[in-house]
Amino acid sequence: MATAPTIEPKVETKRGTCPICGVGCFVETKLIDGKPVSIKPDRTAGFPADCPRAGQAMDYYDHRERVNYPMKRVGKRGEGKWQRITWDQALDEIADKLKELRDRHGPETVLTMGGSYKGAGDASCWRWSNLWGTPNILYQGKNCGEAELLSEWAVYGDQSAIGNAPVPGVTKCYVLWGSAGPWRSPASARTSRPISRRAAS
Repeated sequence: MATAPTIEPKVETKRGTCPICGVGCFVETKLIDGKPVSIKPDRTAGFPADCPRAGQAMDYYDHRERVNYPMKRVGKRGEGKWQRITWDQALDEIADKLKELRDRHGPETVLTMGGSYKGAGDASCWRWSNLWGTPNILYQGKNCGEAELLSEWAVYGDQSAIGNAPVPGVTKCYVLWGSAGPWRSPASARTSRPISRRAAS
């Protein structure tokens, strides 16, 4: 009796960027039959993802408690009772609730939040808020950096933490003011270390 041939799993390595923050450090992802099984820094790239966050992307992708479809609360708040519903039902119910809030309290009753620290939020979020009529837009950069930027403007009249990075071979002095570069941003630390050595020599 003939035995069925053994089908070997398809193993691939694909290169890309880490999705956890907006820096975009490079990673290598190992896939077995199209499913990612590990993520590690791509040492062939200029900015390998050296921080611990890159490996945590697997938990974001395949965590047992990840919500992959709309869930509607069917019990009292805090009971933890939920029912799976369709995307159409979820969007219709959200739209009806938003319309009710706007009709009762005005468009400013709604605040949107999204985006990342690398910019002023998602363009689609700004567009939606503009059409809706609310100026209340919060994004991650404002959430984590607002006090920092206000403090910098109040102390010396400008901001230095966002958008200004050292240029290797050009920048002569790079001051990290309460920033702790190697821990906060490994990518920034990689560009600042050689500049510091040149400046000291």
